[in-house]
Amino acid sequence: MADSPFALRLSHAAHWVKCSAFPEMNRRPEAALLEGEADHTVREEGTAIHWVAATLKENIDVPPVVGSVAPNGVIITDELMDAALFYLDVLDSMPVSEGWYIEAQNMSARRIHPQCGGTPDAFGLYRAAPTIRVPDLKGGFVPVEVFPNWQLFGYLAAILDQFPEWEAPGVTVEFCIVQPRAFHKDGPVRKFSMPLSECYPYFETLRMAAHIAMGDYAKAIAGPQCDDCNARHACAVAHKASMRALEISGEPDMLDLTAAAVDYEMLRLEDAQRMLTARLTGLRAQATHMIRNGQSLPHWAMESGNGRLKWIDDEAERAAIAMGDLLGKNLRKRETAITPTQASKLMPADMLDTYARRERGEVKLVRFDSNVAVKAFSNLKKV
Repeated sequence: MADSPFALRLSHAAHWVKCSAFPEMNRRPEAALLEGEADHTVREEGTAIHWVAATLKENIDVPPVVGSVAPNGVIITDELMDAALFYLDVLDSMPVSEGWYIEAQNMSARRIHPQCGGTPDAFGLYRAAPTIRVPDLKGGFVPVEVFPNWQLFGYLAAILDQFPEWEAPGVTVEFCIVQPRAFHKDGPVRKFSMPLSECYPYFETLRMAAHIAMGDYAKAIAGPQCDDCNARHACAVAHKASMRALEISGEPDMLDLTAAAVDYEMLRLEDAQRMLTARLTGLRAQATHMIRNGQSLPHWAMESGNGRLKWIDDEAERAAIAMGDLLGKNLRKRETAITPTQASKLMPADMLDTYARRERGEVKLVRFDSNVAVKAFSNLKKV
């Protein structure tokens, strides 16, 4: 895991709220093996997107462009640049009174635990209708829900510790997840608003989980948090859970498997995965066929995502370049035009619509939340 001055990182709050042994397990020497062997491409690309967005927001003399190299060594591609520009557009659409605090500093969440903290992507206060806005940029492909989001609640706690004058009666909190590269039925921008007064029970849950995690009785609990745990290969509880496909709680002891045991467990898990995948893909195909033929499934539906904004054809791309020349703007990138998303910063939207369109995304089978109506009503009450 990346270095941090805090033993309890807010970016991992969802993990240690569920598994109190998560922080300690990931500090042990065994965790370094998986950290070194894992593919961190998506994580490093996400870091690069954050760097581009933060740098562009600073309005420096030489802003990053496609082809630039981020401090972590990632080359900025059209996709990464578009993701950063999309995030900045979202920030521009959310008014704040004194401007955004963009990845300003490591902030301690003392009300949670003396060793708890992190760096919010952005936050700000809108005074006209007192609202603390806490948007978070996610550069990965796995959808992240905006509520309940323990990381965002933790950032809010740190913000209030830093700006106690913002903690006043009648204040509203607006959480926001911006995820340009992930498919989600609610789109790439998800928001959830609630009164600040209703956030305190979540602070208390974080506080209790933090003190357990930093105490002598932390328990390892298997679940989705194991996906991001670098000690999962050496965790006795994860071992038991993978064998029994159940959530098991126990002491966070390290498990030193022999070569034969590793070989045998991998064989069993791969065989089980192959069978489950075969069954699931067959059921997915059958469900897709049923839905396309008019049948309904209680928890599944066919949805089409939004494809990337792209030039209609080569002729439209050339025409857009010519229009940019008339406007005194260079839309060229090497021998082709820059992407429509980047061009949107340089030419009027009505002109851009003449040359570019958003194609319909791939139709895919997605899980349907049967409680969506309840959630929608809850949001209406809280906005």
